[in-house]
Amino acid sequence: MSVRRVTTERVVTNTPSRELRRDRQAIRAEAERLYETFGEPLEQEHWGKYLAVSPDGRTILGDDLEGVSQEAAETLGQGNFLFKVGEVDVGRIR
Repeated sequence: MSVRRVTTERVVTNTPSRELRRDRQAIRAEAERLYETFGEPLEQEHWGKYLAVSPDGRTILGDDLEGVSQEAAETLGQGNFLFKVGEVDVGRIR
């Protein structure tokens, strides 16, 4: 299994730091699971393209990060993950 770095934005909140660490760990685990399931199979034919994956497995694939993020927000709703196929950085749309 390859390890992928997940970036999360810093959120100011009253939640104790232990809970935030658990939340970040859960987000990382979910991102890794989704990429392994939906991103890795695309690596040979779609390296470098952008992939949005909803938590329920719906996907959008495209060449343009902005276009994929916009379409994901409009059609998949909130809580999606964005990946660059084959790359190590990912983010989450909130």
